[in-house]
Amino acid sequence: MVSRIVEEAHKLSHLDEMRYKILLRGMQTILKEKKEQKLYQRILKRRKRIKVSSWK
Repeated sequence: MVSRIVEEAHKLSHLDEMRYKILLRGMQTILKEKKEQKLYQRILKRRKRIKVSSWK
């Protein structure tokens, strides 16, 4: 979804108003998807992963 929005924005020139509308619509969809995630999934995604390794 996000990659498709970025591809469409790349096709348009910088002066085209549709470029900004497409980017804003893409940001809105990303925010909506983040809000729909469950709370514990967001916490787990944000948590740092600790990799266990031996002492040198």
